[in-house]
Amino acid sequence: MVHAEHSPGARLRPLLALLLALAGLTPALLPADEELARQRARGWAPPTPEDAELHRSLAPRLEAGHLNALALRRLHAANLADQVEREAPLVRRPGRGQLSRPVVQTGGDAQLLSPGLGVRRLPRFVDNSALPHFPPIFDQGKLESCTAVVSTYYQLTHTVGLMRGWDQGVLSYEHRFSPAWTYNLTNNGANAGVSLMRSYAALSAHGAVTLADFPYRGSPTPPANFRRWPEDPALWRSALAHRIERYGIVDAREPELFLSEIKRLLLNGHVLTASTAIDGWNRRQIAAPPGVPGPHRHLGEYICTRIAPDSEVNHAVTIVGYDDDVWVDLDGDGRVDPGEKGALKIANSWGRGDWNRGYRWVHYSAVTRFGPTAAEPPGWRGAFWQDRVYWLIPYRYYQPARVLELAVAPALRGDIRLAAGVAPTSAPLLTAAAYAARLEAPNLAFAQGGGRFGFTGSPRPDPRPLLLNLDLTPALLAAEAPKPALFLQLRHPAGPGALREAALLDPLTGSRQPLRLGPADASGTRWGEAPLPPADSPGPVLHGLPVSLNLQAGLPATLPFRVETGAGSDEAPRAVRLIAFSTRASTLAAQEIVLGRGPDGSHRLELFPRPGARGSALVLIHATDGWTRSTTALRVNLEDEINTAPAIAVGEIRREGEWHHLPLTVADAQTDPAQLTVFFDTPQVDELLEFSLEGQGAHRELRLRLNPDARVDLSLSVFDGELIGETSVRIQADSASVATTALSTPRPATFNGRAR
Repeated sequence: MVHAEHSPGARLRPLLALLLALAGLTPALLPADEELARQRARGWAPPTPEDAELHRSLAPRLEAGHLNALALRRLHAANLADQVEREAPLVRRPGRGQLSRPVVQTGGDAQLLSPGLGVRRLPRFVDNSALPHFPPIFDQGKLESCTAVVSTYYQLTHTVGLMRGWDQGVLSYEHRFSPAWTYNLTNNGANAGVSLMRSYAALSAHGAVTLADFPYRGSPTPPANFRRWPEDPALWRSALAHRIERYGIVDAREPELFLSEIKRLLLNGHVLTASTAIDGWNRRQIAAPPGVPGPHRHLGEYICTRIAPDSEVNHAVTIVGYDDDVWVDLDGDGRVDPGEKGALKIANSWGRGDWNRGYRWVHYSAVTRFGPTAAEPPGWRGAFWQDRVYWLIPYRYYQPARVLELAVAPALRGDIRLAAGVAPTSAPLLTAAAYAARLEAPNLAFAQGGGRFGFTGSPRPDPRPLLLNLDLTPALLAAEAPKPALFLQLRHPAGPGALREAALLDPLTGSRQPLRLGPADASGTRWGEAPLPPADSPGPVLHGLPVSLNLQAGLPATLPFRVETGAGSDEAPRAVRLIAFSTRASTLAAQEIVLGRGPDGSHRLELFPRPGARGSALVLIHATDGWTRSTTALRVNLEDEINTAPAIAVGEIRREGEWHHLPLTVADAQTDPAQLTVFFDTPQVDELLEFSLEGQGAHRELRLRLNPDARVDLSLSVFDGELIGETSVRIQADSASVATTALSTPRPATFNGRAR
């Protein structure tokens, strides 16, 4: 990582700014700051037509959003838990996505994010940079790499950390994704700006690697700093584990909802990216509202209140929070007028010497137009390019099943064009079905060119054959035929003889299956066969873990469990990879969760909660053989003499017409039942047509209307503001009856005083 430069002048500038503020002078940019800003690299460029096409195919707008557990905790902390609407008790778990039901814009219309998100009032402020998952402020140095920094280092690191409970206070480069990877894959070998769309396309196609595996150096000298690509194919394969599932936009189609949609995403823990005319930002200071007693948050910090209309959009930033109470006297009348309060918090990529230790504020009035006010300056322009911000969702856990590994003759990477995919049947030419399947095996690096350079960044081809990898898993999983046709289109200066070797690699076991491909046709396309495992082969399933566990901080616990695996094509058990992590680092950090094996091959989950830790966390265990995957959740409560976990039980479920009625009983030793929050989640969210929660005290009722013949697994939870009680139930519904199976006992397992 590049660190901010510290000079004697830089150390004196904050003191000079303070003296100016005390003297009542306007805190405009100091001359030294202006010079420093001019020297800073930026790096956003407008999307190319190819970028826009990728964006249309990959980036949906949102139809609806749901609360997640982090948002619910924040509502409790702000005494707003009673503001959750009764029609919105669906609270998503990390890993199932903080958002649901994305839709691609059709025609000229697109649906808005659900205005309520199930909440009538939001907290006055949210700061996601204060969460343990957000990495330290980055300095991009003199590389035009801001889009890679905001999308990869800030946004991907934070969102994966949010899902997996990463604590950046104790972790390091192994848990921060490298902007050098994304920037070098997208800049065509030049130290020049690229669009955010292209950065997201690279993360969608190839994933990301960490700073430990691919370090960032912010100097343009030597050019390899911004040109080199990894030569080790194992690094390309490891990046695939961090592909993003989807990304999309929120824009100001409805200006009055733009800010509220941004704030709801921030409430759920997302950080967002946007492009801006950074050189046109003015700089003022946050003041204390007259007549409002303190203390005041962020008093004296720097804030942008308007953007110069003629300034050029050239930089990307990260939105990490908001504060409705930030005030600036926009019209200078000494009064708090409408439209003068509220700002978004921004993480910049110019080191900790920029504005507020690397962060900035941008006033709401500069983000969206509230309508004419006395304080509105002439020539108003929005802070963000096209009034849009971007969100992303990584795969909760991804393990490629089959990677296409190719050895090709040396060449400059910009001279290589590579496409691969799966079609229902072999054909002499690329069919529409084959073209559609190509999108399932995305390839940005060798589709839009990497510049006329070798992998090392040299202007000469690398002497060794190139080893290229493409993930074929999504295309193979989407194939319906048991032996679908695989196509490979390679355009290379060496012609048909460029392909030296082709194989399907199983990254889980390391086994390789050589591919027999036919001769290349005039378009450079070859066809082969891609065998799949039996369609009815079951995936891995975990048995023996409770739904919830109550522990005392400082006492370890060991939980044995077993893994049932499906058989492969040779009827032998498939290899399975397990990964476990926590959704809340402050309760149970990632390094305090260990998966082990006994001498007899049995599995065990070991938990080591540190003394003094408290609260509730969800431990997720993902099991995958590459083709299929399953997730087992264990709720861990760290109890003490002050607070024990609440309990929830499900009574006899009845059906009335299309509705299923689930009677619930909740109880807590320390909390009035009326103050407990009840919510649920399900991986089969698309099976829910309507739902509502009735009742206020110890007895509640969850009402569901499901798709016909739906099978729904419900996780039912009760929350006292710190700890969560949980149970599970399965509903199998048809037109005649309801079959209900309890997946756990209502009473959680408890470790009292000793591990067992």
